[in-house]
Amino acid sequence: MRLNQDRVCHCCGTPLLNSGNTYCSQCQNTPLALNGIRSWAIYQGPLRKAIQSLKYHRNLGLGDHFTPDLLHTFLPQHWNIDLIIPVPLSPARQRQRGYNQASVLAAPLALALHKPLVSRGLKKCRETPSQVGQSASERWKNVQGAFESDPRRVSGYNILLVDDVFTTGATLNACAEALLDAGASAVYGLTLARAISHADDQL
Repeated sequence: MRLNQDRVCHCCGTPLLNSGNTYCSQCQNTPLALNGIRSWAIYQGPLRKAIQSLKYHRNLGLGDHFTPDLLHTFLPQHWNIDLIIPVPLSPARQRQRGYNQASVLAAPLALALHKPLVSRGLKKCRETPSQVGQSASERWKNVQGAFESDPRRVSGYNILLVDDVFTTGATLNACAEALLDAGASAVYGLTLARAISHADDQL
C-alpha cells in the first residue's frame, strides 16, 4: 500500500490518523536527528517479497525498477540536497552478500536526480547483530555509534540517505548522527518501504 505523503509525520514519515496533526507523538517527544524521512509504501505483500528478492537473491534490476517510485516520493518534498549516500553495510556483511542493496537503490536515483553518489562518505565501523526480530529499544542500542563519516566528503553538504526499509528509524538516525558529527549541514532519509507495527498508534 502506497503511503499518502500528505498524511504522514513531517519528521519521520509515520502515517497519521488525524490529518490535522503535523508530527507523531514520538517526534513530538524525541525528534530524530534527520530533517525529514519519507517512504514510498508499506513493507508488506508484493513489495516485501520484492525487497527480500533484492536483498537475498541478487535481483539487482529492482534498483532501476523502483527508481520512479522513489522519485515520486522525493520530489514533492522539495528537499535541497547536494549528494546521496546509501546506508552502508559492515565490511563483513558486504563481502558476504557481494553488494549493498541500499546502493542498488541509491545509484539509479542519483543518476535521475543528477546528484553525486558518495558511497564512501559513511561507513559502518563495527559489526552489529542482525536487527531481525529485535525490539525497538534493542535496535536503537544495537546501532548506537556503529557508523562514522569522513568530514572531507560530507562537511557543509545537505545529504539524502537512502535505504530499503524504515523499521524503527534506529539505523537512519545513527547514520545521521555520524554525518552531522562530521559537519553535514542537513540529513534527510528516503526509503522504499516502511514497516508498520502494532505500536504505531497514529494509524
